[in-house]
Amino acid sequence: MDALVVAQKKMKNLDEKLALITTAGYNIADVVYMQKLPIKSGKIEELAKLHSDIIIFLIPLSPSQKFNLQKETEREVIDFYDLVLRVFELHAISQEAKIQIELARLRKDMPYAIKEISVGVKKEHPGFSGGGEYIIHSHTSNIKKREAKLERKLKQYEVRKERERERRENVVSLAGYTNSGKSTLFNALSHAQQSAKNEPFTTLQTKSRRLYLDGRKVVLNDTIGFISDLPVELIAPFRVTMKDIVESDVILLVIDMSEDIGSIKKKIDVCLSTLREIGIDKEKTKVIKVLNKKDIVKDLESKIAEIGIEEPYIAVSALRKEGIRELRNLISLFLQAK
Repeated sequence: MDALVVAQKKMKNLDEKLALITTAGYNIADVVYMQKLPIKSGKIEELAKLHSDIIIFLIPLSPSQKFNLQKETEREVIDFYDLVLRVFELHAISQEAKIQIELARLRKDMPYAIKEISVGVKKEHPGFSGGGEYIIHSHTSNIKKREAKLERKLKQYEVRKERERERRENVVSLAGYTNSGKSTLFNALSHAQQSAKNEPFTTLQTKSRRLYLDGRKVVLNDTIGFISDLPVELIAPFRVTMKDIVESDVILLVIDMSEDIGSIKKKIDVCLSTLREIGIDKEKTKVIKVLNKKDIVKDLESKIAEIGIEEPYIAVSALRKEGIRELRNLISLFLQAK
């Protein structure tokens, strides 16, 4: 399916957002740049003339903007939030992840759905009264009932996980930017064989393994990856997954050191700000920066100094399993001191 991409001029992390589009299964037919919303009628006509099956805006759209753009271009229109959800859907395997995604989509699409129905009702019921108002109310009520049902199911997962957490003594969670090598490190530490594809969001639901460090039983979690500009509305539906990070005794913040210095700095900032946003208390939870892919980085120490990475940190190669023993020892040391 060919996608026409609409981006703002000088948009940050554009390459990353374009990669999400290809991950979602779209072929990028063209990229059009614009200054800001609202879009002038002349620009909409230009978009309508360009070849595409779908138009993807890498900026947020309101329900009215989305509705009007679809009507005037006669094509499906989605924004960055919708795009992230579609990538999530590709990797949703567990029932819990599917529920979280459906809940996020319902909350996002309800205003748009109501707008679409309202327009249809106005055509069929001039004066917008009688049966038309009933149709809108009925549809809204059905959406809210579905939303409430999904919330109850998520609560059941949350209660079940709370009981599991009460039985755990030590929890270590992997966190970090998507594609930083978390799943590969998870496999190296736990001898597991979970998917470690070079795609964003291969881990949507927390995956856990038990291991022993110096005779101490530890639960190791691999959690959802972070991205820049992750819509804050997505954090609420994924609170069950995010809470796995919050409840950790030690967090391993995985950093891909093979990238350029500017990119690494930005991604560390995104990760740290996301951890703060979901409620990580630095006084209670120790964060170890795991500097991954040291085997392909020249002059690693100089790079660490230039970036300004503060201790505690440890350099590893998750793929080659270099530094894994030292990392296990460091985790054990921090758990003893908790």
